[in-house]
Amino acid sequence: MRTFATESGKRVLRRLAWLLCLSLIIGLLPMGILSAPAQANAVSDSNGFYAYMNQNSVGQKLYFTGAMSGYYLATSENVADAVVMYKEEAANGFKLYFMNGSTKTYINLTDRGSGKAGVELSTSNAAVFTMDAELDIMVTEVAGNLFWLGTYGTYKTFSASSISYINASKKDVSQFPMYLEAVEAEEEPSETPSETPSETPSETPSETPSEPAVEANGFYAYMNQNSVGQKLYFTGAMSGYYLATSENVADAVVMYKEEAANGFKLYFMNGSTKTYINLTDRGSGKANVELSTSNAAVFTMDAELDIMVTEVAGNLFWLGTYGTYKTFSASSISYINASKKDVSQFPMYLEAVEAEEEPSETPSETPSETPSEPVEGNSTVNVVIGDYAVANGWENSNPYLSLVMNDVISVAVSGGQNTGKYYTNGNNWRIYQSEDPSVVISAAEGTIVSVKITYASQNTGCLTLNGANVASDEVVNVNAASVTFSVGNTGDATNGQARITAIEVVYSADAAGEQPSETPSETPSETPSETPSETPSETPSETPSETPSEPVEGNSTVNVVIGDYAAANGWENSNPYLSLVMNDVISVAVSGGQNTGKYYTNGNNWRIYQSEDPSVVISAAEGTIVSVKITYASQNTGCLTLNGANVASDEVVNVNAASVTFSVGNTGDATNGQARITAIEVVYSADAAGEQPSETPSETPSETPSETPSETPSETPSETPSETPSEPAVEGDGFYAYMNQNALGKKLYFSGVMDGYYLGTTENTAEAAVLYKEEVTGGFKLYFLNDGVKTYINLTDRGNGKAGVELSTSNAAVFTMNTELNVMVSEVAGNLFWLGTYSEYKTFSASSISYISGDNASKIDGSQFPMRLEAVEAGEQPSETPSETPSETPSETPSETPSETPSETPSEEPEVEIQLVTKPVADAPYLAGLVQKGLNKTLYFAGAMDGNFLATTEDPEAAVELKLEAVNGGYYLYFVKDGVKTYINYEAYTKSNGKMGCSLSLTTEAPEVAMTYNSDWNTMVVTFGEEAFVLGTYGTYNTISASSTYYITGDKAAEIDVSQYLLRFYAETVVGGNTGTGDDFALIPVLGVMATVTVLAVLVICKRKHF
Repeated sequence: MRTFATESGKRVLRRLAWLLCLSLIIGLLPMGILSAPAQANAVSDSNGFYAYMNQNSVGQKLYFTGAMSGYYLATSENVADAVVMYKEEAANGFKLYFMNGSTKTYINLTDRGSGKAGVELSTSNAAVFTMDAELDIMVTEVAGNLFWLGTYGTYKTFSASSISYINASKKDVSQFPMYLEAVEAEEEPSETPSETPSETPSETPSETPSEPAVEANGFYAYMNQNSVGQKLYFTGAMSGYYLATSENVADAVVMYKEEAANGFKLYFMNGSTKTYINLTDRGSGKANVELSTSNAAVFTMDAELDIMVTEVAGNLFWLGTYGTYKTFSASSISYINASKKDVSQFPMYLEAVEAEEEPSETPSETPSETPSEPVEGNSTVNVVIGDYAVANGWENSNPYLSLVMNDVISVAVSGGQNTGKYYTNGNNWRIYQSEDPSVVISAAEGTIVSVKITYASQNTGCLTLNGANVASDEVVNVNAASVTFSVGNTGDATNGQARITAIEVVYSADAAGEQPSETPSETPSETPSETPSETPSETPSETPSETPSEPVEGNSTVNVVIGDYAAANGWENSNPYLSLVMNDVISVAVSGGQNTGKYYTNGNNWRIYQSEDPSVVISAAEGTIVSVKITYASQNTGCLTLNGANVASDEVVNVNAASVTFSVGNTGDATNGQARITAIEVVYSADAAGEQPSETPSETPSETPSETPSETPSETPSETPSETPSEPAVEGDGFYAYMNQNALGKKLYFSGVMDGYYLGTTENTAEAAVLYKEEVTGGFKLYFLNDGVKTYINLTDRGNGKAGVELSTSNAAVFTMNTELNVMVSEVAGNLFWLGTYSEYKTFSASSISYISGDNASKIDGSQFPMRLEAVEAGEQPSETPSETPSETPSETPSETPSETPSETPSEEPEVEIQLVTKPVADAPYLAGLVQKGLNKTLYFAGAMDGNFLATTEDPEAAVELKLEAVNGGYYLYFVKDGVKTYINYEAYTKSNGKMGCSLSLTTEAPEVAMTYNSDWNTMVVTFGEEAFVLGTYGTYNTISASSTYYITGDKAAEIDVSQYLLRFYAETVVGGNTGTGDDFALIPVLGVMATVTVLAVLVICKRKHF
């Protein structure tokens, strides 16, 4: 008994010892290894991890490369490009870093406000991640909110998204989070396998039998899809509205022939039921294909083409496909001939099933009608505007004319200057009823089944479709390649808005598209050999050079060759593409019918069809388009047009506006012309204030955007220093950073927070942050205290000569004073930048020094508004926006003494004033001017054109003397320059939206219509039928255009001299002093008397003050 007890005791002790060791080992393991998923913490991390996501929307596994792509973390399909990540344990979690040389570089998230976060790479700051137990993903907290890294839609970069956007059902389906996988010790990274199909069809028969010899065992229906190098078999099922296919013969259904009068029917057995291929009439010479148990198409053989054809509504059709599509659709016999067969048009053939083959049977249950809710074969894509805006860097109150939902579905909007603007207040995309807008949702391939748009109504505005109202969240059945909405009203208002917050589209993405309704005159000669690459998410794969072909200081040039762009972005032959992003500033949007915007590899061109009343809108996201040059080929004598005038290929069009809209006309009598665009070149000033828009401001918004002040101050704020000190005298109490935003008549202070990607501002000094200088070698840093923590203003490199701005507790820009310009500058990546803004923006961004130096120095505080510092006085009670307005009475004393004194000095120096004339008379000389009070500017007609508008000058000496020529109860306006009498001409035209516009030009022939003088407005009016127009401008533009009187009548009358500036007549009047004598003179209508002034008076004119 003792021996047994001893052996038993030993066994028990050994087991207890093993359990103790095991418990000790488990206790020493980090808890993260026990709780994190295998993919997040695979085996040991001694060799590091790859950070990746399964981007199932594009079928790719994407690895983090250790670099930034714009504001996001860059990725690659190739694991060889991946950076090796490591974990650094931290309190309550872990940090992620990689080694850049010998330096640790961390992934960090930053607070962007409004519950949003940005992502960055930092050598000092790092996010602390934990594992979300429910979702099994890494999360981190920013400003009290949880965020995860990943992407959504078809994007390919890692961004930071709120935890609210992901759940178990969306993970790896529409939301794609970051995971970690361990790097194996001896791993040799392999490249992501290519999924490009072989270029040689697996079993392409050398000859297609017209009548298969053996049919007892049935047939396979197939096509040789040589564009993608595949032999595709009919599977017995539908794919949307088309017959589905497979590369695998095992998936093919066995077809049989049933003899019929004058031909044969094709069917397969679905269980014990015959299921026929049938074609139905769609009208307009088109046909659909369906599967039916009762109706069947009767086919015959076309002897010439050796293909099966059938008749529908008197037209012959064949089954097959074209381009790179992979489904069987019905096409007219007119689209195929012997040279196109199996080259660009791929018909259905039959091949006999051998006796020993055991074919599989494919279920043939097909819905006869596609429901609006997703069904098998359909896909659904959702876009929330707020999320899309964050992911794509949309900025508040900027217009965006296109939205790419994924690689199949896109949205394009068009209208006036406000339609398409995004606002962070409500995170919506605004469409304005008054601008006759369109919202076009298109499928690059296949069919849109249904659309659901979520929007908020403003002023009882609502979306419409074909004139019928569409409610928010109403499901609209489409069953077409595109659908176009507009905006109407549920009441009597004409200024409604639809503020879109989300869009959902159900579509059949793999279905072959229909043949173009206009037969392409040429068939593509080049067949794409590989499956098109995926469309880049945020940045084109090749960034176009920004070096201008003819460099102009402050301007940039971007060129796009359509063929190159198509290859880089996966454009497929004969598919429509409604937008093209040239770079991060310039974009192009086209709209029209179902063919406009189609790309063809034959000629590598983007086709715009005259018959579809198209528009080609080229827009700048910021600044001004200086000029546009479009290279195109004409088809059927079609040509591009601008405001009704023909524009030749390679003709340089001066724009000087934020956007320009072309259409297509004809140099002959044809109405079916085309402009086949092959290249576009745009010269632009990216940070400069915009010029007049290309269309006469007939689309001026009836409602002022919420960010624009309702009342523009009439004068510049009184606290604008006449001379800004380069070094503030007192800094013991810190500084306010401010700018004089003269475009808005406001003094704006830095508020110490970010507004999106820029520094936020306020008009109230009580809300301004107090900044301090920290002296360093070579300059100074700017910081403020945030709960006792120093927070610096820092500039970051965005590449391509651009810089971003951020707030950081560790990194800081070093500023110096540019003594010539008297502004603070900082160097980033070898380039100098200044903080400020331009146009009517209200945030501080970083701009290149080139925009305010050299010839552009005159723009400082005119259209470019730099940051300045003013000392905070000890004990100062910050006041709100200055309440004192400068006196409007001009000084009576000239600021400068004439450098040359005439031989005869008058006993009293005369003063020349420019006064408004309220009763102009014929043949008297006037200065034609308009007063922009909010900008403290007076512009005079310069006697020349500026693009499509009348040019102006601020110097009255450079202006021409405009006269009125009396005729038929009205007047013509003319001037004489270099001995040539020149008239201001005005002509009515019809714009693409059906509204009347008025174009301006200069001509030596008198206009056909006389103008009349309106004494209420003190301006000239021209009338065409029931439409009346006035000359002037609006906003901050500095050219003269013709605007409808609609925008200055009724409730809008209050906008006169506030945002709408009318062209009026002014005369120079001498007040006091002797007139002297001399050869130089000015005509002065005072009480109807014409007087002569001396050379001295002319010299004094040069120094006169403008009112």
